[in-house]
Amino acid sequence: MNLLKGEKVEMKFLNMISNLILSFLLVIIIIVVIVFHLASTTILNKEYVLKKLKETEYYLQISREIQNAFENYRYQSGLPEEMIKDLYTEEMIQSDVNSIVDYIYEDKDIVISEQQVKEKLDTKIKNYLVSEGKILNKQGEKNVQEFEDLMMKEYYKNFNVSESGLKIAKDTLNKIIPIYVHLKYAPLFFLVMVFISIILLNIKDVLMGIRFVSISLLTTGILLKIGKSFVFSHIDIDNRIVLTASLSNSITTIIKEILYTIADYGTWFVLCGIIGIIITSILKNTKAREKKS
Repeated sequence: MNLLKGEKVEMKFLNMISNLILSFLLVIIIIVVIVFHLASTTILNKEYVLKKLKETEYYLQISREIQNAFENYRYQSGLPEEMIKDLYTEEMIQSDVNSIVDYIYEDKDIVISEQQVKEKLDTKIKNYLVSEGKILNKQGEKNVQEFEDLMMKEYYKNFNVSESGLKIAKDTLNKIIPIYVHLKYAPLFFLVMVFISIILLNIKDVLMGIRFVSISLLTTGILLKIGKSFVFSHIDIDNRIVLTASLSNSITTIIKEILYTIADYGTWFVLCGIIGIIITSILKNTKAREKKS
């Protein structure tokens, strides 16, 4: 009799340890599933990035930064303000930005329309000199050419802000995306397997299995909300400058949206976990009372 009792206690202990291990695995796998989902719908998704660039008025900000840079060069040259007006269109800016995005996500060649801008500027300068009756010598022509080259260098620089940075981004995505494509269903598979394992382990007391799943959901939710709070409290996201102010604004918006989404997931997991624990507790108590009666 004592031997049977001892075996029962040992089995309960092993069952409890197994449940704790599976619950811990469930927490990790749920977090991995969330990471995979967020990555696939945000930073690994070119359309999402383009959408965010539009929402944060990135094209307009780039246009302003270019115009400010052009104004500085124009002021130093002594040319009239009309020389730098209407050198590019909103469509050209958008096309040039999209070319950079295509380079990062699809490994396409970067095609920036600085040559078109240069031709417009050159035509304006020539027309201005004709209207003023000025004829340039070789040095003057050289100065104009250098001025135009500086302007175009500034135009190009506002799109290709860092060649090494863009290459790192492209190479990183080229490595991550194939891995994600091969493994994107793996976390879901393991999630289902662990969930089934918990239920099968507690087949004689399914409510206990559901309670352990609920505890895992609650733990996951708490960890997600702590993670979001930790990032916001330890990193000054709003005041981080990444290469340019316009780029920083877009990147900050994307990061904050991801963090708020994580917090929202956390809230739902916490609620589901608490509800699951309460319901299983009520049902177990009801069952226990029915047994007594």
